[in-house]
This record gives sequence, C-alpha cells and structure tokens, in this order.
Amino acid sequence: MTVVEKVSIFVYTLSMGASRRDVGERFQHSTETIIRAFHEVLEVICDRRLEHFMKFWKSYVIGDEDTWVLHMTS
Repeated sequence: MTVVEKVSIFVYTLSMGASRRDVGERFQHSTETIIRAFHEVLEVICDRRLEHFMKFWKSYVIGDEDTWVLHMTS
C-alpha cells in the first residue's frame, strides 16, 4: 500500500466518520489492513521525531536524504 493510500484512508475515515468496515469496502482492503494503515499515519502525526517522519515519507524524497535533511533543518 502506498503512502498516499494510507493518508487517504486516514483522512477519509476522519472526514466521513466511517467505520472500519465501510473504509475497507471503499478502499478494497481487509479491516485489519485498514486499522494498520490508520494507526501508522496516526503514529507519524503524533510522533515528532524527524527520523520516523523521514522513514514514512521516504518515497517522496527527491535527491539524497542528506540534502533533504539540510533543507528541512535550515
């Protein structure tokens, strides 16, 4: 599952107040997968450590990580 899909599941769940079952049907995943995706995004949002943030969003980093870190901390 892509990062975009995980975030979509998270936003859809919160915005619609949808049940796990409804979200599972909408995104064609099991309720267990929906729960894992939702909690992974929630943990990233609640976690303030840059390392965890970088790991989660790594697929969107353009260039090497050292350059990205410099831009984020500047």
